[in-house]
Amino acid sequence: MIVALFLFLPHVTLAQAEHVEVTHPVYEFLNRMQLRGLTTGYSRAMLPLERKAVTAFIRSLSDADESATAAELTGAESTLLARFEEEFVAEADGMQQATVLFDTPVADVVSASLDDREKYLYRWRSEDGSSTFHMELLASLEYRALMDDDRKTNVTLGQLGGRFRGTLGGVFGYGLMATNGTAKGDRALAMSDHQLRRNFNFADLDKDFFDFSEAYVTASWDWGAVALGREKRLIGSGYGNKFLISTNAQPFDAVQFTAHAGDVRFLFLHGFLLSEKEFVDNYRPYYDSKYLAIHRLEADLFDALRFGVFESVIYSQREIDFGYLNPVNFYKSAEHAGGDRDNPMLGFDLATLFVPGSQLYGSWLIDDVDFARWGDDWWGNKFIWQGGVANASL
Repeated sequence: MIVALFLFLPHVTLAQAEHVEVTHPVYEFLNRMQLRGLTTGYSRAMLPLERKAVTAFIRSLSDADESATAAELTGAESTLLARFEEEFVAEADGMQQATVLFDTPVADVVSASLDDREKYLYRWRSEDGSSTFHMELLASLEYRALMDDDRKTNVTLGQLGGRFRGTLGGVFGYGLMATNGTAKGDRALAMSDHQLRRNFNFADLDKDFFDFSEAYVTASWDWGAVALGREKRLIGSGYGNKFLISTNAQPFDAVQFTAHAGDVRFLFLHGFLLSEKEFVDNYRPYYDSKYLAIHRLEADLFDALRFGVFESVIYSQREIDFGYLNPVNFYKSAEHAGGDRDNPMLGFDLATLFVPGSQLYGSWLIDDVDFARWGDDWWGNKFIWQGGVANASL
């Protein structure tokens, strides 16, 4: 589907079509740069971003760092900028000095693993840079302890896996991440982790092992992209947590379309969720079909305000509804046309851009809106607010 759609779209050849995972620290850095007014066009409301988009933001800061803007960066910010220049810009330009373990003599593997360079198990780049492949090792070991007046307990979590990502022809991006892990110690303490609490092997089958995976493919052109896959996403304008898809949400499968023109950005997503678990014959788990559709439009107004409007709907217990596959459909009307069976939501958010170093932001969500009952005490119209102040000096 992605290939067929791409054939009808105008495009230019661009590298780094793959995504930058939402847990990458570069987003915190870009949040700060946007808050300080040192970069424009960056939005934290719809993540992840394509790698080439992140590279463009870092490159713009790098170019500014050679001018008067350099005086505005703190020492820590300059250090982080240099780190991200090497990771993103140098990679895009084919100038990255990296440690490739498969090309390292066995006697030097330990010392090479401890240097400050970017590290890969293997990497490949075509002569023109339009096609790339990167393979990375993922490993972690965590010790978590709980000590209070009632008890002292601990758990050790270990994970091992890998990730590969790349671009084909400067157009198609791909990525896969997979890890396996084990827990030793207090199982109840491990279950306080929301990721483990929702892991089927660990939580439902009561095993000591757990596994995680994400994978996607994407086609990208100069003004937009379409992607299909399972990955962690964040949608919302908040800093500490997101309003629509938060940091607590699990990775889920979805088809996604994004577009941008100047200071206007658009997102459409149709995802596949897990419903409440039921049991059928022989106690086999069964999950009914459940879906999520979201579209969001965001615009920067006069370099002073960022305004966003979004709509979402959750529906279940039937096949995919083609009314919700239309990126520009009005979901509430589509829900009425389908018999008023689903849960639509409408929301707005606003953030200031005109005060460098500080930002006021807020969101308003209307759940299951019925405009005919607006203003009375009907239980169906439910509202959620989120707001805050962000300051770069804090």
